[in-house]
Formats: sequence, structure tokens, C-alpha cells
Amino acid sequence: MASCMFRTLSYGDLKKKLKKDDKIILYTCGTCVKWMGIGGPDHMKALAEKLKEDGYNVIYQEMNGFACCFELVAASGMHPVSAPFFQEATVIISLIDEEATLNVESAFPDKKVIPTCKNIGLGTWSPETGNRLSVAWPGIPLEIPPDGMPTEEAAKKLGMYTTPFV
Repeated sequence: MASCMFRTLSYGDLKKKLKKDDKIILYTCGTCVKWMGIGGPDHMKALAEKLKEDGYNVIYQEMNGFACCFELVAASGMHPVSAPFFQEATVIISLIDEEATLNVESAFPDKKVIPTCKNIGLGTWSPETGNRLSVAWPGIPLEIPPDGMPTEEAAKKLGMYTTPFV
């Protein structure tokens, strides 16, 4: 079993949270959110290109192997290469789950952090059935059948997305 994570914002909703003069960092992880297909380095780069095409100032992209580890997130702001970008940034778009986003908010309390993903439970994958939600976390309003629920169906019922921003 693995985390089952969905994107919570449309691209239009994301842009409504930004100003053209924001200095934006995109922050993603290489684990759960990557394997769910809504984050990771390739999707982060594609989002950066789309935001730049729309006139937004993306100044840096940070790929963290395990954003659920606070020490690794905090280290982003101290590394000689990335620290200047984190000092300059006004906004961090979090392409990680809400618990890891709390690490970003704690490590960079002077930045506006925009969460974009939510972990809704545990799921499985197989070539025959694809991604399926097996167990929803308490408070997630879904009734999961014994054989699980296709993630696309779960996301639709929750008003969320299983695809990256672009």
C-alpha cells in the first residue's frame, strides 16, 4: 500500500492565488506525489514553463527527495545554491501533500505557501486495475468498496484531480 494523493486546485484557481510580481518557488518531492502522477520533477518543470508563459516569475524549482522530513526541507533554505532563492521568494507553491506542506510553512514562515495536494488515504496499483483507493482517511467522505475505488472516481467525487497541472 502507498499514499493516495490528489491535486486540490485547478490551474485557474492556482493563478488566482498569485500576483504577477510574486517571486515564485515551486517545491516538490520525489516520492508519493511523484508516483501518484501529480508532482515530481517533470510535472514541476512543466508547471514552471506554463506559469512563465502566463507572465509569472518562477525564480527557482526545488526537488526534495523526502519533503515529509522537516530537516531536509529546512536544509533547502540553508544550502549555498538554493538559499538565495528562498530569501528572495515571496511565494512557494507546494507540489507535495499537506503534511509535508506544513514542513515548508514551518521552515519558511515569512513566505506565502500555496498547498496544492492532499493525501486522502492508502491505495494500491496493479497492471490489471491501475491505481485504486483502498482505505480513505477518517473525515474523507467516501465509502470504499472491498475491492477499492479507482482513483479517478474518488477524485471526481471529492472535486479533486488525478493529473498534474499541465
